[in-house]
Amino acid sequence: MPYAFSNLSDEEGEAVLAAYQAGLPRRYDDFLSALAQADGPAASVEAGEAGLAEVWSWFIETYIAQKNSPITDAGVAFEIPYWLTPVDFYGVGAEGLYVASGLAAWLFHLLEIRFGEVQVDRESDKRDGNYNQPKVHGHPFFDQIVSFSALKAFKGEKDRLEPDFLAKRFEVIAADIERARGETTPRPVVVGAPAAPTLTFDDEALEAGEVEIVTWEGVDWDLHERFSELIAALPEVEEIVSEDRGHVIVRFTTTDRRRVAALVDEVWRRANQSTD
Repeated sequence: MPYAFSNLSDEEGEAVLAAYQAGLPRRYDDFLSALAQADGPAASVEAGEAGLAEVWSWFIETYIAQKNSPITDAGVAFEIPYWLTPVDFYGVGAEGLYVASGLAAWLFHLLEIRFGEVQVDRESDKRDGNYNQPKVHGHPFFDQIVSFSALKAFKGEKDRLEPDFLAKRFEVIAADIERARGETTPRPVVVGAPAAPTLTFDDEALEAGEVEIVTWEGVDWDLHERFSELIAALPEVEEIVSEDRGHVIVRFTTTDRRRVAALVDEVWRRANQSTD
């Protein structure tokens, strides 16, 4: 299992948050250096948000697509933040995880370019599955998003292998920051849509993390696609098992019903407030 944030005290959690924030500029510089050494798409990084798809495709091809030929790190010691340990959990090797951490710092840098100062907090609710983890406007911090997406891509989850996956995930976070700052006008909630979808928790299925989510029979297809896209992008989601209009079965990484319900409620709110 990955680094156990939930075992930390509040004081230790604050220390992790401080270390995370303080190390962002250095990890970004390390990423640029690693990119140059690996003959990576430096021009795409310089292009900023326009280069997200190419950079993610390069990362997938370099560190994940060749999983049948295991990556060897040749004894090189890569400096990986301790919150991304153990390395073996993610399946991309020490070098891949080192680059993933730098890629996460680049994403944060892109947010700062667009918005200026960006707030990083710590999840302080001990009942939350992400207790003590750094978060950006309520979203998991980029190190977690990139590393877990790498793991899911390594396991063959198709949406994580798509070139535009990272760009879509970035836009979800950026859109929430815009709304929080009042920089966009939310679209009104679709008439007739319920306050939140209904969830069906089958005890046997829930042991495997599967939850049936029903919106409503006459749901607008664009709304359903937006909802499904946002759900699939959550780090807490392992895969979309099946879906149809107004109905989707999702396999979560957590079996905490309250946590699942809170995630679904939040995604439904964001799906209804999507901007043009």
